[in-house]
Amino acid sequence: QPTRVPLHRYLLLSIAKSQPRFCAKVLSSPAFSLEPRASISWFSAITFICEFSEVLNRHLEDVLLDKQETSLPYAGHKRKRSLHAKLEMCHPTEVTWPDSSDTTGSKSIHTQQYVQFVADCILPPCLNRMKLTKGLQHEDDLVRYMSVLTLIRILTNLQRFTTVCKAPSHLQSRGSLEALHLQVCTILRKGLPDAKTMTSLLVKLVDDGGAPSESPAGSSADDQHHFMTTSLFRLLHLIQDQLPEICIDAHYDTRKLLPAEPQSLTTSLQVQVIHVLLKQAQTRGHTLIEGSCSAFMLALVRGMVYATEVSVYALYHKLVSYILVRVAGVCSNEEALIWVNCLPNASAGEDPKESLVLSFFADVLARLFRQNAGHQVAQYNQSVHSTIHFRKQPASSVSAVSQAVITDAGKVLGSASKSTEDKLSVSA
Repeated sequence: QPTRVPLHRYLLLSIAKSQPRFCAKVLSSPAFSLEPRASISWFSAITFICEFSEVLNRHLEDVLLDKQETSLPYAGHKRKRSLHAKLEMCHPTEVTWPDSSDTTGSKSIHTQQYVQFVADCILPPCLNRMKLTKGLQHEDDLVRYMSVLTLIRILTNLQRFTTVCKAPSHLQSRGSLEALHLQVCTILRKGLPDAKTMTSLLVKLVDDGGAPSESPAGSSADDQHHFMTTSLFRLLHLIQDQLPEICIDAHYDTRKLLPAEPQSLTTSLQVQVIHVLLKQAQTRGHTLIEGSCSAFMLALVRGMVYATEVSVYALYHKLVSYILVRVAGVCSNEEALIWVNCLPNASAGEDPKESLVLSFFADVLARLFRQNAGHQVAQYNQSVHSTIHFRKQPASSVSAVSQAVITDAGKVLGSASKSTEDKLSVSA
């Protein structure tokens, strides 16, 4: 009873450090319940399981690092036997390790038992998808918060495992470890909660962060909201970094994180939202401009022009420019800077009065993105993280953004329903 008796806790953790092959049952069927509930016993149980799996992960990292060392040319059979002895201690059943003479990694097929054990060390089977999802959706704030922290610890374990597998090493072990990492990630994707569950909770918290608080400043309610929101953003960053396929499978819309009036959020919240959107733009940028994105682009432009801090303005500026150049490919980097710099800048002391210009610019970009979705966005998806070569145009040609702005500006100037002030703003 490690959740009640300190000596039992100490004993099990000591066994995990020295004889991990006896720990499989603790990971799969512990002698305590992990069903989410607001009780001291559940908090103790979830904390112990996380600590227990982290101890096993440390041991696993040592084993894998030793495996990398045994692949060096001067490592003899004695070194290899020592490694196999450690692997037998690590896994409860016999493990067939890939032949060290394989320099290509093509024959490095790990037994399913060992792959499953590695995955279980990172994500204990007693913490299945259903329990983790229930924890995120629980009515008690502390249970939800503890569930988020548990997921952070699981993905941190994966992050360390990824670092070991992708560390510079000899080709003999590099291919083997990358194959192991791929198989483990495939298992973890099926065991973690859906990304929509996490982002829906995050969207609600961000919306609440923009509403006026009924509690006094510095109250415990404000602190809880801050800790929960910060932890959820950290979790989302880890998922985007370690298991981006979860986000792809869920088809969740990160644009919902940015409200129509971004200036209603605190500065720290704005920074975290933009970091998430930047990561999304760099990996799956087309999802930011697909469908009806006029409201999203307007919120993005508003956030940029109303940002009073230079660092926040720079983040918005970077994201807008990246979308124009790398995601949609509607203009060059130099031209994107000109368009973005023409907008008001509150961080430079300018007065960004709300006018037709912001919505006009956002609508132009949204319409342009829809028109270019057929070929340029598809081209971007095929060459993420590589140089993008768009169709060459004559040096004298006008960019797609310029053509769209000129066309739509003419419509505004010829409209009888627009005021003289609006027409002068668009003209300027």
